[in-house]
Amino acid sequence: QAPTVVLDNATSTIDKPTDLQFFNGDLYVCSQDDDTVLIFRNIAATIAGGVAVAPDVTLNMAGSGIDRPVGLAVAGGTLYVANNRLDVDTVTIFNDVATLADGDAPDVTLNALGSFLRFPKRVYIIDNVLYVAIRNDDSGDGSLSAFSPADGLTDGKAPDWSLGPPNKADDP
Repeated sequence: QAPTVVLDNATSTIDKPTDLQFFNGDLYVCSQDDDTVLIFRNIAATIAGGVAVAPDVTLNMAGSGIDRPVGLAVAGGTLYVANNRLDVDTVTIFNDVATLADGDAPDVTLNALGSFLRFPKRVYIIDNVLYVAIRNDDSGDGSLSAFSPADGLTDGKAPDWSLGPPNKADDP
């Protein structure tokens, strides 16, 4: 069976999608190669219409700090994005996804310096704890860091705990 709708690069501006999530009827997509997170509001109507559409909201590098997004999670109305660009590794956090508009700045940024994030790959929210899966370097070594409470994080917060080999940010 052919797909009902194809969200492609030409219309929907998706370029190398690396993660997606549905939340309250909206579709969130990491579009890695064009440094954006795309939000398609009321995706069921798009599918029913059978025609590819442009995203309703585009979070990009210039305004939103999105830089090579590789993972995202939406929980409690907050969007968490893992950005994996050499020397600019971050998790950007946007509160109140219902009101997000093109190019909105993040409310909180966790980074390599304060939060010891180096090559974040995925983000998960479980019981109001943000878990960040990290690949430390090209060797493939990885770790898991936890930040709590997920809904009360501040810029550059250090993790509450980490599992795995020491992160490169820990090296003197």
